[in-house]
Amino acid sequence: MELPLEMPERGFRPSTDSRVLTRWTRVRDGERTADLGCGIGNIAVQLAAQRNIEMHGFELQEELVRIARRNVQNNRALLRGSVEIHQWDVRRGAPQKRRGQFDRVLCNPPWHRKGSGRLSPDPIRAAATHELEGAIADFLRCAAQLLRPGGSAHFILIAGRHEELLQCASEAGLRVASIKEIHTRSLDAPPKWRLYRLRDKAYVHGCRRLAPLLIASAQ
Repeated sequence: MELPLEMPERGFRPSTDSRVLTRWTRVRDGERTADLGCGIGNIAVQLAAQRNIEMHGFELQEELVRIARRNVQNNRALLRGSVEIHQWDVRRGAPQKRRGQFDRVLCNPPWHRKGSGRLSPDPIRAAATHELEGAIADFLRCAAQLLRPGGSAHFILIAGRHEELLQCASEAGLRVASIKEIHTRSLDAPPKWRLYRLRDKAYVHGCRRLAPLLIASAQ
């Protein structure tokens, strides 16, 4: 069951892909987990309600940080773990005092490159869908810096940017451990998104192709 969450008055809403990322990331009790670009804190709150974890959300936009902190407070009695929300720009890399501390990092980065596609007139939604305040490379580099040795990063991204993600992950010192394709029309049609599990450069076991998933999507 999803917990009740406050939303901005208009524009930004949690998307289907963020729900897929939450559902298919297996966190364990006692883990320290980060969510990069956490928005209103929906992933952080839902995961902390499921497991006794130490959850940290990182978000740049001040309005979303305020809403995320209220969502944590409003749901505190339902949480098994703890959640802390930080205002942070991933283009600066990871905060020095947080580097190498996390068992898992989750990220649902903006889908589209800056200057491509239709840009929403709402600034919050525009930053959520386009790389106005951080590109894939920035999120991957920040994730790599946050992870402890042996930790894993979980990203979901539109399928059309697959090669770009692979290149940026390699440049950040991350290796792809598994890929799961997410379809919204049929398993015979091209996937809409891919879920990636990434490990540090010590990982040597190659990439697993997981069974594809067909879901209904509102987007």
